[in-house]
Amino acid sequence: MVAFFRGKLAFTLKVILLSIISALLILLALSAFGQKQYVIGIFLILVVFGANFAYLTKISIPLKFFYPGLIFLLGFVVAPIVFTLTMSTYNYKTGNYIGKTEAITQIQKLAIEPDASGSTFDIIVGKYNGTESAILASDTVKKQYFIATYKERFDLNAADLKLNQYQVATQAPNFTALADSELAGADKLLSTSRFFYTSEYFVALEGFDVGALYRQKLNFLSERDAFQNISTGAIYEDNGKGNYANLDLPTEILEPGWRAP
Repeated sequence: MVAFFRGKLAFTLKVILLSIISALLILLALSAFGQKQYVIGIFLILVVFGANFAYLTKISIPLKFFYPGLIFLLGFVVAPIVFTLTMSTYNYKTGNYIGKTEAITQIQKLAIEPDASGSTFDIIVGKYNGTESAILASDTVKKQYFIATYKERFDLNAADLKLNQYQVATQAPNFTALADSELAGADKLLSTSRFFYTSEYFVALEGFDVGALYRQKLNFLSERDAFQNISTGAIYEDNGKGNYANLDLPTEILEPGWRAP
């Protein structure tokens, strides 16, 4: 029986077992790299090299016994402690668990402000020329009427429109209102839509019958990976800790943040 665990047969079985384990770990490592989990991927590759070194050489006999426990110690004790200590240096909020690209998108969505007058419009959601998503907007105080798509605004004359008893436009040339069933299906899209008003301002929907005038408070400067406040001129750059921070006041950061390396 002792002879069975020695010699060429034992070595062959060891190589086969190591090959299977290595193949599985490499497969997991490739999956980790594919999901941009580079630390996990590198750790798994090192485990493969370490296992083959420990069991295919005779440099250290004790290592053959300690290696499995050492890997579990590093993977399930040391790594979580290091991760916790690292995350404790960040602003501990949910935002630090999303990617940087997602964080930029969220900052742009949140960094808006209404115009000084708090302008609102009665709106009808529909299609312009049968294809483009658009709104038919009415400002009954200023007697202003227009159709706005994502890229353009077309001012209208009241004489060309059908108005209800409240002087709100209900029909306009080249504009077709969406049916109630279509509105229900477009709820998620329309809630994040921005319809053109001027180069600075846009109309955002607040329900399906009211729109308000907003402008982007922070502009993203892609060439320098930074945000700029259009009112104050303040610049916010990546602080290396998962947030954009004010260059002149580092404690002032933009939310949400992202999971920094």
